[in-house]
Amino acid sequence: MPRTGRVGSRAAHEPGQTRSPTRLYGATDNTPGAQARRNRVNIEARLGEIFPSEELQHFRARFGLPDLPLVAPRCEERVADLLKAAAQDGWKLVVLGGGSTFSRSPSPARADAVLSLAGLSGVTAYEPRDGTLTALAGTTMAQLEETVHAGGHHLSPEVARPEVATLGGVVASASSGFERLRFGAVRENVLGMRVALCNGSVVKSGGRLVKNVTGYDLHRLFCGSNGTLGVICEVSMRLYPLPEATRLLTSVYPRREAALAKARESFELPISPLAIAVSDLADGGGHLLEIFLAGRSEVLAWATEWLNERVGDLNTAPAESTRERRHILRDDVRAPLRFHCRPSRLEETVATIERCAEAQGQEARFLLNPALAEGTARFSNPANLEQLAVALGGTRPAATLLWTGTFPAPTPGPGRWMEKLRTALDPTGVFAS
Repeated sequence: MPRTGRVGSRAAHEPGQTRSPTRLYGATDNTPGAQARRNRVNIEARLGEIFPSEELQHFRARFGLPDLPLVAPRCEERVADLLKAAAQDGWKLVVLGGGSTFSRSPSPARADAVLSLAGLSGVTAYEPRDGTLTALAGTTMAQLEETVHAGGHHLSPEVARPEVATLGGVVASASSGFERLRFGAVRENVLGMRVALCNGSVVKSGGRLVKNVTGYDLHRLFCGSNGTLGVICEVSMRLYPLPEATRLLTSVYPRREAALAKARESFELPISPLAIAVSDLADGGGHLLEIFLAGRSEVLAWATEWLNERVGDLNTAPAESTRERRHILRDDVRAPLRFHCRPSRLEETVATIERCAEAQGQEARFLLNPALAEGTARFSNPANLEQLAVALGGTRPAATLLWTGTFPAPTPGPGRWMEKLRTALDPTGVFAS
């Protein structure tokens, strides 16, 4: 009597018959989701062979990315090991700092793993006499500010969410602070850096001290690259003396044009303010001009007198109000819309945004930095901005519009020179973009 058994067991086929793999072991699931899961399992297994368990974590879906394996190397050599493995196996890596500005970047078309620099943390050199600081890329800006303030220095940029933002992320995203008017863009304060390239090699550009910075400023190529040219491992920054005091001068104008005109007059005076801002007050209360000053007390007194004579009567805000408004301006980069344009097109850009917002039933409120021809906009219904983004994109505004949100808003693509640079520095496409 022939043996019987379940379908799929070794006893379930007749002698002389070829066993069907499909029948025995089940059909292979070739759907995109199943392929992605198998690919992830293979990558996790490969990462487990290279890295210790304490450096392997899980990235939960956010920022438009799916669930992915996450590697948090604790030294530069481990970063190089991951890049070599990615180049060898054809992985696409997303480089992540603190994630404070990640939502402002378009999601990559493909990503296989996340490289977090949170494990690369710490100050490697602080030279108070030379006014320079060198730190690993995963060090938070709050940690760095605490270190340099104790030594009597100021670190620029002063960015939003300093307890989350990392030095490498700030440099890679070119996140200039609210005090950019005085201290310049972040790239102007970078003295040097160490960068891991797509093949795992580590290169150095610039130096740790101002007097040692020679040669081409190749490190500035990576400022604003958003992790698509290389992995920033260490950065050396220029420091400034910590101001003795700060002061906020304010005035309210009924029309925005008048406030912008006074702001431009202030910028042309030899007073070196930290920031000049024009913001819309709630409920049609006018437009607020704010001028932030910093320095020695006698200098602030002279600058205040100079401004009152040439710009008009300005009110001096209390110290507590000054700190509060400073934080508000610092954190306003998280507004749903940021834009920058030519100085001569600022009013035109604001009018275009305002007109499109009204057509969509939205009320727009602006915070403008006229000296840098940039600003932010907030809207009365922030949950319904997708149609507004499409409408604004169709007007071809004379400005660059940067949306923060989960909807697929139009974003400016990289220029042709940037594409050539990516091809040169990352020919195998290791870095997701």
